[in-house]
Amino acid sequence: MEDLIQSLPPPIKKALEPEAPVKMRKMAASGRMPMSPIQQITTLYLLSFDPEPDVVHTAVKAIQEQPESTLLTLTAQDEAPLELLDFLARYAFHREAVLHTVILHKNTPDPIVAWLASHIQGPSLDLIALNQQRQLRHPEIITSILQNPHLSEALRARVTEFALRSKLETGLSQAQITSLLGKEAAQELLSAVQEAAAKAAEEAAAKAAEEAARLAEAEAAEDMGEDADEEELPLEEGPSQSEIDAAEIPDEFLVETPEEEEDKAPPNVIQMLVKMTVSQKIKAAAKGNKQIRSILINESNRLVASAVLKNPGLTDGEVIKIASSRSVSGDVIRQIANNREWMRIYRVKVALASNPKCPRGIAMRILPTLRKNDVRDIAKNKGISSQVATAARKLHKQGL
Repeated sequence: MEDLIQSLPPPIKKALEPEAPVKMRKMAASGRMPMSPIQQITTLYLLSFDPEPDVVHTAVKAIQEQPESTLLTLTAQDEAPLELLDFLARYAFHREAVLHTVILHKNTPDPIVAWLASHIQGPSLDLIALNQQRQLRHPEIITSILQNPHLSEALRARVTEFALRSKLETGLSQAQITSLLGKEAAQELLSAVQEAAAKAAEEAAAKAAEEAARLAEAEAAEDMGEDADEEELPLEEGPSQSEIDAAEIPDEFLVETPEEEEDKAPPNVIQMLVKMTVSQKIKAAAKGNKQIRSILINESNRLVASAVLKNPGLTDGEVIKIASSRSVSGDVIRQIANNREWMRIYRVKVALASNPKCPRGIAMRILPTLRKNDVRDIAKNKGISSQVATAARKLHKQGL
């Protein structure tokens, strides 16, 4: 969020200061002050979190009334910030052209696409229904879109069939599935799903003793007013700082890679990392480029993963992705939650509370700070702790 503030002209920065008069903040939220389209959207986004309801209302109204050309300036940027795309998705989804580009943008978070899937209609809804890659990556999109009454029957059947073949939850009853796909096709697909469920049940039974022990420990900690999941383990012993400083890493690790190459990780890079000592990996994590950071954040050695979080090149967007990841360690999640600057980023809080890896106590503390729609989505998330989901349902019923 600090990066966004620094991108604004001095008069707007002054209006965003906590001690700035409400009248000044409201004027900035009106969307009429001279600045570039991106600065305009950024200002309205930041003021949507203002403690004064009138300022928030003015900012939201202003983003909804912005010229379409202004909003499309943001979505035309390859590196549009996740937070701003989320902002447009929630408050400007009535603008079809804008909505279309938000859905197609590679930086738009999957959870916001799931939210849109249950709120929109028309061509953009069809676009989400046809994007099977996103559905596989974030199955909540499927259950959201199938609950949308505006989805055509043809696409509803297509999404349902794809979900069943992919062994994903649809949220539909057997009768609804049969009505959509026909008796024969429904029986075939449901049988495959039942076989997969039986296999999963067997695997779950094999881990029952371990899970029971973990739950017993968690309940004992809860009785003492603590959360066993949140107990921080000391970092394992590692190399000295002098050993880390002396470690040599390839110069190419220090050069930022093009965005499109971030997730491709050439085999030679992987091979080099595998052969590295702990000292070299820690140094690479602390100084390496975005591609190196994205690999080493998943390292089993907690010293290496922790070093990524100290990398000065780490962006807010990366932190949001890490907070959403189910492959990082719980220790990484705790460190993000303990960082005050990162916890000021709204999407980081949503990502943490929605992540099964997030310690229960931390998720519980975050829930009351979230918007009602996000609390509702977390309540429906079947992957998180049942206690967190229950707490989210209670908050949502209370209207918080």
